Amino acid sequence: RTDQSIAGQGSATEVAYSFGPQKYYEYQLSEEFTLIHNYGPISGVAGLYYYYDHQYYEVFAVNPGGNAKVTAASAGSVTGQNTFDPTVSRAAFIQEKYQITPTISITAGARYTQEQKGLNTYNFSEVYNPGAPNHLQISNTIAPQPGLFVADIVYNAHALTPKFGVDWQATPDMLLYATATNGYKSGGFNETGRAIGPALFYGPEFMWAYEAGIKSDWFDHTLRVNLAYFRYQWKGLQFKSSIGPSTVSTSNAGDARTNGLEATISYKPQPGLTVDLHATLLDAKYVSFPAYSFPSPFTPYLPASTIVTTVVGSTPTRSLSSICERPSSSNSARK
Repeated sequence: RTDQSIAGQGSATEVAYSFGPQKYYEYQLSEEFTLIHNYGPISGVAGLYYYYDHQYYEVFAVNPGGNAKVTAASAGSVTGQNTFDPTVSRAAFIQEKYQITPTISITAGARYTQEQKGLNTYNFSEVYNPGAPNHLQISNTIAPQPGLFVADIVYNAHALTPKFGVDWQATPDMLLYATATNGYKSGGFNETGRAIGPALFYGPEFMWAYEAGIKSDWFDHTLRVNLAYFRYQWKGLQFKSSIGPSTVSTSNAGDARTNGLEATISYKPQPGLTVDLHATLLDAKYVSFPAYSFPSPFTPYLPASTIVTTVVGSTPTRSLSSICERPSSSNSARK
């Protein structure tokens, strides 16, 4: 459990002042039951998993704006947010290994996950007349609680993710293997959303991970050489975008893939001394990245030769297949 309470205030000049207390609570609980078995040529593990988490945010901010004596005084505002986010995840999994021969085995497994996420939120925003005496007069041009957003919604998701593998113990000191694993990350809510609609939700992300390699020992186990080739393929890639100061939005922006080679070499020239060498080569790119909108001026990753002229408040829509050059890799390091 995590509890946090913050109160802050700021004043750049004698006419600009803001105050904003914040509270954050989080509670997590997870349980796992596993059964490991070994019956002759068949061995494996099966189990159940349960996870519960809830987070509660309480934010309140007051910005009175400029006073009546200031020319073109800034507008004042009062904003607040109370949000409760519960998450429940349940899963059942099984993985079995069958020893076909003394040196060859195959592996198959699957995991079924069911998740439920909730969003219970109350957001409001009041705007005040610029420079109103005592900052108490609500602008007549704005209806009461113009920024009010109340939601109590539930997101349900489920996925079946399999795994396959084969091992060949070619010699007592050399193992060759290949695996294919399906991964899943559930969707959810953009908690900064202020209306029920597509922008409030984002969908799940799926990934297939393929790997083949060799693990070997040489020269009476003084030298270990492990080599691997891997390929990751993402569908419905969850992409985070900055849409305003301290505001991030998540969407299913497109598909991506990563190819890579990895080498790990460990040498023990004498007892007590080990020399390790690790190297990874990556080739990663977005396979598909459809048109995506960013509120100005947050249009990211433009080529250096591109000059963009926008009007404050506009929302340019650009195809990132031509301008998304900088994030050439989805992974800075292989996990």
